[in-house]
Amino acid sequence: MPLRGSEAFAVTDRPTRETSSTEQESSYLKLLRSLKAASAHGTTELGVVRRIASWIASSQVLAFIARHQRWLDDWEIKEALLRNEHAPAEVRRSLETQVAIFDLLGEMDGGGLSPQEEAEVREDTRSLIQTLSEHD
Repeated sequence: MPLRGSEAFAVTDRPTRETSSTEQESSYLKLLRSLKAASAHGTTELGVVRRIASWIASSQVLAFIARHQRWLDDWEIKEALLRNEHAPAEVRRSLETQVAIFDLLGEMDGGGLSPQEEAEVREDTRSLIQTLSEHD
């Protein structure tokens, strides 16, 4: 009996004894498992990209993700890229600046700052915003 649909492309967690898994094959299998898990739980495209950004060890793929503004606008994707040691340095620098700005804004919203501290935080925020590129 021929296999139909997803049965024909079943993905297992471990390679079979007949095949050994290369690092690239492992990445592909992990990607396929992410896609499979995402579709099973009704996860959106952003959910899949979040998962990939958090574990993939390819600076090329991470740079590709960072170039897509729709994906980069998602806070969880930004965090995943920032935490992934394989993300290109320029991507990480930009994200670090964005996170620093949000942290400073959070300090101001939290209250409890003296007028002098609030002025310092506001100035730090302004200077960081000036370093951002137009699309950040």
